[in-house]
Amino acid sequence: MERILLILESDDLREGLIESLSDFQVDICKPHEAAEALARLQPDTLDDTDVIDRLFARLRLRGKPRVLAILCTAVLIALRDPDYMLTKDIYPVLAKEYGSNTDAVDQAIRRMLRRSWAHREENPHIWELVFPGCTKCPTNGEFITAAALYLGKKYPSRFRKGS
Repeated sequence: MERILLILESDDLREGLIESLSDFQVDICKPHEAAEALARLQPDTLDDTDVIDRLFARLRLRGKPRVLAILCTAVLIALRDPDYMLTKDIYPVLAKEYGSNTDAVDQAIRRMLRRSWAHREENPHIWELVFPGCTKCPTNGEFITAAALYLGKKYPSRFRKGS
């Protein structure tokens, strides 16, 4: 049986659509849940950066695509080598890869995290899950470490040390 994913803004259309699609297995979600629902339908097709991007989408990180890519790379480095040191090991790699300097990388990530933290009430559950008991905006290092730890625990076979 084929599967269909319906992304609906409201529940008003749900009943009529489900009846017309009785020959299919139908999954229904809200727009903000679409990335996660798609991942459940095809979990094996995601690469590591897709998994990190899904977490960022659930946290509703607000920032330029370039800054999101820099942060994704930082979390990926932290996942692959938990013995990293942020300013010594990660920032120089990020600065070189993205044609910037370490201070600019640090500041861009910090700005994005502050902006996203200010809007965390839009999805408080995932913030509490990744940053339990956190009452102030996490620092860059705290964010990268917590995101790497969360993903490492959620996907232990995907993110093993040295893999």
